[in-house]
Amino acid sequence: VRIAKDNIRAAFLSKHVDVHVCNFFDTRPKSALTVVTNPPYGERLQPGDMEIFYRKMSDKLKIDYLGSVAWIIGSNPECMKYMGLHPERKIKLFNGPLECTFRKFSIYEGSKRDQFGE
Repeated sequence: VRIAKDNIRAAFLSKHVDVHVCNFFDTRPKSALTVVTNPPYGERLQPGDMEIFYRKMSDKLKIDYLGSVAWIIGSNPECMKYMGLHPERKIKLFNGPLECTFRKFSIYEGSKRDQFGE
């Protein structure tokens, strides 16, 4: 977190980017925002716990983060499937030795068809 804050300050983005450690499930944003997160993806959670965690994270986004964008990094595609959300974008990258994807999710009410007429 300290390194991230130092980099944000060096890029003159302190007015636009807020970094802090918190329990995601305790948050309630006042307006739409961009969330960037690196949740557990199988290295620190047991297989049965991953499904519960990712479903709970998805529910939190759909209830309290409407209008927001969530960028989520993960190395286990099965974890992302538990969310029940479809990514708009996937970027392959490495997080240390783990091959991962960085996925963008727009959080909106209803279905994609409702939002975009698709």
